[in-house]
Amino acid sequence: MKQLIKGIVLFSLMIMLACSFIIADSGDVVKGKWSAWVEGDHIVFKLRSDRGNGRWSTSIKINKGELSSFQTGKNYNFELKREAGLLKLEGKFESNEGKGKFIFNGSIAFNNFLRKSGIGKVDTDKMIFLFASDINKKYIKDLRNLGYGEISSRRLFSFAIHNVEIKYINELRKSGFKDLSASKLLAFKIHDVNPEFFKELGKLGYKDISPSEALSLFIHDVKISYIKKLHSSGLKDVSLKRIIEMNIHDVEPGLWEGLKEFGYKDISASKLVALNIHNVSLSFIKEIRDMGFKDVSLSKLTSLRIHGVSTEFIKEIKALGFEDVSLSKITSLKIHNVSISFIKKIKALGFKDISLSRLTLLKIHNVSTSFIKEIRSLGFKDVSLSKLVKMKIHDVDKEFIEEASAYLKKRGKEVTLDKLIRMKIHDM
Repeated sequence: MKQLIKGIVLFSLMIMLACSFIIADSGDVVKGKWSAWVEGDHIVFKLRSDRGNGRWSTSIKINKGELSSFQTGKNYNFELKREAGLLKLEGKFESNEGKGKFIFNGSIAFNNFLRKSGIGKVDTDKMIFLFASDINKKYIKDLRNLGYGEISSRRLFSFAIHNVEIKYINELRKSGFKDLSASKLLAFKIHDVNPEFFKELGKLGYKDISPSEALSLFIHDVKISYIKKLHSSGLKDVSLKRIIEMNIHDVEPGLWEGLKEFGYKDISASKLVALNIHNVSLSFIKEIRDMGFKDVSLSKLTSLRIHGVSTEFIKEIKALGFEDVSLSKITSLKIHNVSISFIKKIKALGFKDISLSRLTLLKIHNVSTSFIKEIRSLGFKDVSLSKLVKMKIHDVDKEFIEEASAYLKKRGKEVTLDKLIRMKIHDM
């Protein structure tokens, strides 16, 4: 009898231990929906879940052989087990596409391993991402062997999301990036930094590339073909920093060659960038040269573009009778907003032989056509432009003229603009 009782107790303990093992290794549960499609010998599952206030999705690409009893055309349950947990899928595949529901059980055993390893506890919502990237004990060990021993659960989660593989880290190390920080390594993966790129870059003479330069090359999508074209055009001693800048501003390799054909020498990469920023194109330079301006410096051409001087504007200025105008004078017109319309209106008021310098002066002191007409309406018909400028400088306006004129006439004195200007100057 005692033996029977002892046997029952032992049997009960075994059941309790088994149950505790199952519970201990099941962890929390995440539920959601899946959709999938077949790609050759692989199946791509997209998992989606709305849990509490959070929504997320992730994808898993697996070999068909990893799924138990996979087949198409009928409803069935199948599962995928990895160190991070167990994924149970229920649904149906029709031809090469499928959909259904899933349940994910995060592994407490693996979570305990992460905690004891100093990485920390991982919630089941995040554990499924570790599962998707097949993060396991070997991966953690390999990371530590590569110098990432102080990695946190948050960083491990990021590695999983962005699929930072050990193979990728080793390839980067072979390319010269041996001491990347965890954050820099992650940035490399996010921006798809390809280790093969640096082998080609080395052949072009670029060695000892810094992690920051490497990232910038990929962030700004600098192609090996672009660098080769720059070298072929004669720009062989350009730094990567400058190449990145040229790529950002869409500097075409042909610009340098075209400038050489126009006779420009010792053109730096920074000058090419400046020209492109301000849209000093080869066609613009040709148009300027065809208008008779042969020996124009690149700085002067850049200034023209900065101030909005177009070839059309130059043609219109010449058509108004200013044939021998310089580019400096034309630039000054634009700076002070001397428009074609303004010039025509001034000429229409009878100032036929006005110089561009005088026109610029009128604009500087805000002598408008309406001001000229207003002064003429007060009886000063033959007022000169220099007198008008002087009036503006000393703020001699219509109101003052009428008030001062009345004062002078009352005392029997002659009213002249010179006298009015003196009165204004001396605050009479």
